Amino acid sequence: MKNLCWVVLTWCTLFVSCRDKDTEAPLPGVGEQEVELALYTPLSDTRTDEPVDLETEIRELDLVVCKDGKYLYTRPAYQSTYAKFRSTLKIDAGLTICFFANCRDLLEEYADLFQEGEQWETIYPRLIDTRPGRLTNSPWYLPMWGQLEDVIISDEKINDLGTVSMLRSVASADVLFTLRNHEFILKEGYVFHAADRGFLVPSPANLVKENGKITGVEGPECPDLMQTTLRLEVTGPEDNCILESFYFYDNDVVSAGPVRRNQTRLVVGGYFNGQPDMTWYPLDFKYDGEILKATRNQKYRVIVTAVNGDGWDSPEEAAEAAAVNLDYEVIPWDQYTDEHIGIDGADYLSIRKKQIQLFRETGSGEVVAMSTTYAPEKLNMEFVGSYNGTSQTEAGGIRNDRFEVRLVTGADNRITGLSFTALADYDPIRVMTNAQTLVLTAGRIRFEILIEQLDYHSHDWNDGGNEEKELG
Repeated sequence: MKNLCWVVLTWCTLFVSCRDKDTEAPLPGVGEQEVELALYTPLSDTRTDEPVDLETEIRELDLVVCKDGKYLYTRPAYQSTYAKFRSTLKIDAGLTICFFANCRDLLEEYADLFQEGEQWETIYPRLIDTRPGRLTNSPWYLPMWGQLEDVIISDEKINDLGTVSMLRSVASADVLFTLRNHEFILKEGYVFHAADRGFLVPSPANLVKENGKITGVEGPECPDLMQTTLRLEVTGPEDNCILESFYFYDNDVVSAGPVRRNQTRLVVGGYFNGQPDMTWYPLDFKYDGEILKATRNQKYRVIVTAVNGDGWDSPEEAAEAAAVNLDYEVIPWDQYTDEHIGIDGADYLSIRKKQIQLFRETGSGEVVAMSTTYAPEKLNMEFVGSYNGTSQTEAGGIRNDRFEVRLVTGADNRITGLSFTALADYDPIRVMTNAQTLVLTAGRIRFEILIEQLDYHSHDWNDGGNEEKELG
């Protein structure tokens, strides 16, 4: 009970933004030591290659510590540098630490659940946000969750916990109008049948892991008694072309028939062809002919290319009706990945990551997934600087004395990736030549991609070591 009182007191008196640089972690007490960590919050590009603050910013961070499946205590974390956070934890081993970002008010509501020794599996399913409307209707910061297992807190001065990958507890969507004509004026947007509550923490069975790191979830998870009547509204579209952004919790309902009852979907409203009355159009999260379920950490980018006629008479009617007179495309995007997306009008370009690491030997290579609406001849590549020799550009690629980059294409000549190859061994003398920046452009989209050749051999991990961990 003493730990519970400490937790409540901490949450009530230390409600301080992690952005407050004047706030520092308290000094460790007896049997405690400082820990430091970085948070990986994936970028959320909208129309450019810049993150949206609301979707990436950490205003407060709390660490929930468990051992052997039982809750022990909770501690707040404080921002120590721009990218790192510190806290003080008890010296121990075999710990599981859950990281809650932007959730402090919700954790306060459930403070009575956090009893020392209580099974964590009985606590986390009861951590439910029942006020999701605030995520869209006020400048609220998105709830996120992450976890580390088998953590050791030693008596060394500062324990480095590494980087914690955070999953957003909500899905998001935005709508971009790239009309070929100007016969439609966008005014309103809604999410209908959004879940009226959602879990902060996914269940262990639903987690997707790669190399021991949590990278996403298998699918949506919905609390008991969840309703799907919530209507989230966004008004005042920027430049009459985009609605950004809606946020909503998981909903596993998909309607098979023409009536989309209880299925989360978007509705946009505006004036068509100069008519005095507004008209509304429903949009489904549909990709490759399949209706997608609303799932945490996913972003659904809807690109509307044409309005061909009147919609429905009210947003409520449109929410239950079939999509009419609207041409659009949905780009689903898992927000955990390093994927970056740029949009220019009706076209887009996405690449899985923008930092490429190759081994020391000649011929070391990597293929990075990429997708785009552009034809191969519409993409341009350029190396920055001439310290690696003169660049030679040819159809579908570019090369200099150190690196070669080529487009990878599949069926119908559609671009599926970029291949990167080292054309020389790692140079320990002229270290600068072991890196190269590639500028990739298409239309008004521009990405800078860093290629690095590291002083590691491809066989250095044959002993079973983890490449990502060893490369730091």
